[in-house]
Amino acid sequence: MSEHTILFKAPIKVATANAFAGLLVQLQKSGAKRVTLAINSPGGQVVSGISMYNTLRAMPFEVITHNIGNVDSISNVVFLGGHKRYMCAASTFMFHGVGFDWATNQRLEEKSLRTMLDAVLADQKRMSGIIAERTKLSVDECMELFREQTIRDAAWWTALARLRCPPTTAAMCTSLRRTTRRLPTQELTAAAEERAPSRQRAPQVPRVRAR
Repeated sequence: MSEHTILFKAPIKVATANAFAGLLVQLQKSGAKRVTLAINSPGGQVVSGISMYNTLRAMPFEVITHNIGNVDSISNVVFLGGHKRYMCAASTFMFHGVGFDWATNQRLEEKSLRTMLDAVLADQKRMSGIIAERTKLSVDECMELFREQTIRDAAWWTALARLRCPPTTAAMCTSLRRTTRRLPTQELTAAAEERAPSRQRAPQVPRVRAR
């Protein structure tokens, strides 16, 4: 069948990103013409998220992304990989700065701290470049989003993004559910992801309350 729907409901890390890329390749080989990616993700690793974005952009078929709940952290970049982007009226987008998790009792000296800061700023600049390219925001405005650590709603995102469609209403969300039942659907969830081998631990993504 030429139309397919993927439900992505998992953290973004090496295992889920690899499974996602493999699924897209399978759909390409099957002759897919349009793929809808429904996203509800807490985010995760920057490198894996950018890889997912680049994979989406490399596919020859039309990609439609749809925020069906929360698009947090690096999953904002994945969301922007769609040629068309939809969102439910009650959906949210969370932005926060890149961070590190480290073991207790780890010694940190000036050199290691500077290296970590350079890595954080480099990742935020990469993400800002992608967001700025796909929206009306500038790179500096995107960098400020990471410093603010805030949650934005669908109305804000639509006003600033180069979208070809308005935020979806309840009727549009119902339409998505009907489409999901009708089309061949692949689902990537945290439970399925745990079966895939991975040596990397998913970073803890801070939750930020709406102001």
